[in-house]
Amino acid sequence: MPAPAKKAEARPVDYVVMLRYLLFYVFFFGLLYLVGLFGEVAEK
Repeated sequence: MPAPAKKAEARPVDYVVMLRYLLFYVFFFGLLYLVGLFGEVAEK
């Protein structure tokens, strides 16, 4: 019984970690996109 309980607890944690990495990548690429936009505006 302890083994399945541990697995059940580990899955939500993995899901949260995945969400955290997804948010980080979205934030990172959003920053790159904003920097690119500001660069184009500055050139014009």
